[in-house]
Amino acid sequence: MACSRSLYSTASLLALLLRPTYTSAQSDPLSCADVDCPVLDDTAISNCSVAGTIYPVIGLTSVRTLSGSNVEWTIAVNQSKTGNESLINRAFYLGVESSDVLDSQGQSACSFFFTAPDGGPLFYDPMTSVSTDCTSRDGTGFSNRCISELKSQANKLATSNTAICNSIAQTLQDNPPSSCPWSSGTKVVAVPLTGSSAPRPISAADNQTSNCWPTLPKTNELIPVWTASIYASTEKDTVVRSGTGTTPVMTIFFAAGNNEKSSTELACLRPVDLNDKSVQTMEDGTSGAQGMYGLSHWLVVLGLTLSATLVFT
Repeated sequence: MACSRSLYSTASLLALLLRPTYTSAQSDPLSCADVDCPVLDDTAISNCSVAGTIYPVIGLTSVRTLSGSNVEWTIAVNQSKTGNESLINRAFYLGVESSDVLDSQGQSACSFFFTAPDGGPLFYDPMTSVSTDCTSRDGTGFSNRCISELKSQANKLATSNTAICNSIAQTLQDNPPSSCPWSSGTKVVAVPLTGSSAPRPISAADNQTSNCWPTLPKTNELIPVWTASIYASTEKDTVVRSGTGTTPVMTIFFAAGNNEKSSTELACLRPVDLNDKSVQTMEDGTSGAQGMYGLSHWLVVLGLTLSATLVFT
């Protein structure tokens, strides 16, 4: 019985950590429920296949470019297990109207991912979610002053040459504003979004294997920008942290000309455990079933396979 209670407590905590909050439309990323991810038969486990890679959980939020149009950031998370280790993949995609939309508008862009030393999420708190604007009620995220000063610093560093993306990342990492006290080892990873070294959208040939398209609107092209792969011991809470935490993503848009200008957008991305099946369950008022769906989902996602007999008897 002691073992049963311990396993039940662990499982219940996992379900709680990954349950989305509903404080406002802007506080949480969108989810599989918003982009109609397929669901595995007889489960509430999402089955979003993108160019041959399957993701059971995603999160989406949009940012505004210099021209006032929106682009959509998506995080997609999956996991595999080998022995006592889990490999957590946190993939970041950018949804754009067309692959040359920024170039056609005379814009260049860089993206920056703020991560832990292992490439995992910068923010993780088992009781508080960081909002998409990177703030949180308990101070887990960035302060408003940090966000303002970080954007100001990035705008001053920006030029129309995306070859400087790595240099900007190094400055943000090593010399952030005093209001943004990075923890030791915090990394800033740069990926250019325009220019010859920028990643390209998923091709039509690769798209033939996709059964969902995790971006809005669905007419967007989808660009695989960067993936963080984190090895975590299944015997430690690093699996939960790596799978469920929050990664700040900064996007700098800049235009060259007589009046060179730039804008910096900061968004925090984390996976949200929600799809059409779990929404329907909640609308039906069967909260117990929803808990079972969310629990079984995340036990699979995080590789924590527990015996139903041990946990629930």
